[in-house]
Amino acid sequence: MFNIKKNVSPENADLFNRFVLFTSDRQIAILFKDKDSQPFAVRKSGPLTGIKTEYQNHHMARALLGDKVPDIWGFEASTDKASFYLEYVPERLLSNVIAESFIYKKKIFFKEILLILDFYISVFNCFLENRPSFPPSDKEKDMVKMSSEIISHPFASKIKSQLNQIVIKAEKIKKPYMVQHGDFCIRNILFGHNKKKILIDWEDMNISAFPLVDYMMLFMSIQEIFQQLFHMNPAQLFKVPELKKKAAEVKSAILSMLCIDNEMFNTLAVLSTAVLCHQNLEKKRDATAQLIFKELEKQIGNVSDIIL
Repeated sequence: MFNIKKNVSPENADLFNRFVLFTSDRQIAILFKDKDSQPFAVRKSGPLTGIKTEYQNHHMARALLGDKVPDIWGFEASTDKASFYLEYVPERLLSNVIAESFIYKKKIFFKEILLILDFYISVFNCFLENRPSFPPSDKEKDMVKMSSEIISHPFASKIKSQLNQIVIKAEKIKKPYMVQHGDFCIRNILFGHNKKKILIDWEDMNISAFPLVDYMMLFMSIQEIFQQLFHMNPAQLFKVPELKKKAAEVKSAILSMLCIDNEMFNTLAVLSTAVLCHQNLEKKRDATAQLIFKELEKQIGNVSDIIL
């Protein structure tokens, strides 16, 4: 049992008022003290294995990123269930920031995206500095297994041959691996005090992943929310001069930090997008997986002419 701050513990948590949210496999309780209108803690509960993994991931992320991640206050477990406690961070998302603006919504959106991309690079840099080394053979086996499972799925009907050839070629190439959040999307970035960015939901964290998993997830989610908020073709987003320039700077920073060229970048983009497809298929998130498969088709188009 871990010490839990702020007067909340497994023994007395049921004494606090709460607002409870349910996901497919989680119960998220927002805890309030009596007579307080502001929450002070969050409790995530669910099956033992999943919650324990998320708790351990969150603990590691806090050690790597400090206050870019909510503080963690404790953990409790029974035979098959578990819970852990986090500091409460106001649930202000990018969509909330835009909704609060009466005018210049699109301009504010672009400004916030620029800041989010800066936040991403700061996280990427922390992950890169703390990457572990793993036997390459293990990772190659994982990549081949993942590829075979993706190729057998109906969503992959248009890309089976190309993806298989890319994986065969990629097996022979030395590839970088590093820590990745695993679901680095707009909805998992909270705006704290003074618009400080905070990254939540560490369920899918991987300490030895392809380095563009978070990059691909973030850019896909930026385009998705742009379309939802403004009902515009997401392809128009990165034609905006400021965003086009920032996207180029982000890519250039990654190329420099990983010491790779454009060919390797494109190959890693395919492999990283394939990881996201596989991850969402495993978790039965078919709608999300289908959208990511469409992105995978585009990424394969970028790389197939080069390495096939």
